[in-house]
Amino acid sequence: MTYFPKIGYSVQISSGSRGREKVRVSYLRRSVPAFLFPKNNSKSKSLKPRKSFAVVAVWAVIAPLISLVAVATTAPTASANDWTLVYQTTTPTRSGNSIVYSTGYGRGGSDAAATLTNQGATFSKIRYRMEINYGGTLRYSDVSFDKWSGATFANIAIPDLGNSFNIKENVTNLTVDSNWSAVSSVASAVTTGSGLSGRVEIWPIEYGTAVTGIATPGSGSTYDSDDTPNSGSYGSFQVHNLTNSQTVLAWNNHGNANPDIGFGNSLSAHPDWTFAGTNSNFNRATWKLQIYVAGNSSDCVIGSTQACPGASAQQIKNVTGTNTDGLYWINVGGVSTQVYSIMNSAMDGGGWMLAMKGANTGSTFNYASSYWTTTNTLNTNLNRRNDTNNEDAKFSVFNSTPASKVLAIFPDATAGGAITGQSYGFTWNETMPTPSNTQSYSGRPAQGDYTGKTLRELFVGGEKIYIRDATSASPYRAAGSGIF
Repeated sequence: MTYFPKIGYSVQISSGSRGREKVRVSYLRRSVPAFLFPKNNSKSKSLKPRKSFAVVAVWAVIAPLISLVAVATTAPTASANDWTLVYQTTTPTRSGNSIVYSTGYGRGGSDAAATLTNQGATFSKIRYRMEINYGGTLRYSDVSFDKWSGATFANIAIPDLGNSFNIKENVTNLTVDSNWSAVSSVASAVTTGSGLSGRVEIWPIEYGTAVTGIATPGSGSTYDSDDTPNSGSYGSFQVHNLTNSQTVLAWNNHGNANPDIGFGNSLSAHPDWTFAGTNSNFNRATWKLQIYVAGNSSDCVIGSTQACPGASAQQIKNVTGTNTDGLYWINVGGVSTQVYSIMNSAMDGGGWMLAMKGANTGSTFNYASSYWTTTNTLNTNLNRRNDTNNEDAKFSVFNSTPASKVLAIFPDATAGGAITGQSYGFTWNETMPTPSNTQSYSGRPAQGDYTGKTLRELFVGGEKIYIRDATSASPYRAAGSGIF
C-alpha cells in the first residue's frame, strides 16, 4: 500500500485482490502529517494516520475558469480572445518621477508594448481595467472603446514626469463593465452598458476646473470630465461615461502615498475624485491597473510568444484548436509565463495547466512542506511531464491561477481512472470543492466554496472532508451514498 501527494488532496493506491488498484481521495488538513489516511475503505469520520509511505510520481494540473479570460473578467466589447495586455502596474504611487510597471508590461525595450511595436503590430481598440479590494471584496471597472486618432503603443502608456504627455480625448463605442455598487456618502454605482460616448483624461501634471471647449463640456467650477491640464506633478488617469454623466474609474495624485482612487461619481466635492484620497475601505495593496489592445494586425498567435500570452490553456485551446501538448505562453498572475499544458482533447477536452509534480520516492512535498501554503516555487525550469523525468517542481500556476477543476496523473500506474481512452497514466479528475459537492462530518469545519480559488488557497483552508473513494481503476466512480 502506498500513499501519494496531490494538489489539494491525498491519494491512496493499494493493490486489490485481483491486481487492480484502489484510489482514495481526501482533503488534507494541516494538523495531520502529509499523505496519511486510514487503511479501511469505510466512510470513517476519523482521519487518524496509520503509516507513512514514499511519494511516487504525481503530475497535477488545473483548468482555469472560463470567466477569467482576459484576467478575471471579460470585457463585453469584443471576444476576450482578442485582447493583449501591454501595460500593467500594481503600484498606485510613483517611485520618484516614474510609474512602477509590472515586469514585462512597462516601457522597456523587451516589454510587451515594445515587442509588438517592433513586430509592426497595430490595434483598433483600447481597454482599461482598474481593480482594488473594498471592504475585503474585489471591485473593478473594465472599459473598452475604439482607439482615438493618433493612439500608438507608446502613447497609451501611463504618462509620468519622465515621460510626460497629455491625453484628453472623446472616445466612441465605450463599453463599461463593473461590479461597483453605490456606497452611501462615498460614490454612486457605476452604470454598465455598451455603445456609449466616453472621454479619457490622462496626464502626469496638475489641472484646473476650466473647461476646454471640447464637445459635451463639463462644469467650470468642479473637477469632473472636462478639466484643463497645466503644470506641476499631480496626475490624472480618468475614464468618463459622457452618456450617463459619470466617472467610471479614477486614479489621481500619482506621486502621493494616498492617491485618489475610486469608481463612479465621488460624493465628495468633485465627482472625478480629485482631492478625495483613498477611502479607508480601499486596500491599496490590492490595486491594479491594466491596459490592453485588440485588433492586432501582426502575426501574433495567442500563446506563441511572450508578447502574446493566452489568459489560460483553455483559452488557447478554444482559440487555436490545438491538440498538441507542450509549452505555451500564458498570463499567470499578471506575468507572461511559459506553462506546460495538456491540449490533447482526449484528456477531458484539453486545456490543462501544469501546477506541480512530484518525484518517485521523493520527500520534497511532505506534509510539513511550506510549498503547499506559501507562494514559494521550485524548479520552475522543469516545466515538462514526469513520464520519463523523475522530478519535483512547483509552478506559479499553483499560487496564482484560480481553478474550476483539478487533474492528477500517475504515469507509473495503468492508464485509466477518471479519464479513459488515454495513455498518460491513471487519472484523478475532480471539480474544486464546494459545500454542495462534499460530505460534511460532525465536528469538522464546514466546507468552503473553492470554485475560482487557487490551489494554494485550497491548502490554506482548514477543512478535512472526505469526498471520494474510487473502488477500482475502471470504472472510476463515487462509492457510498451522500458523496457527490
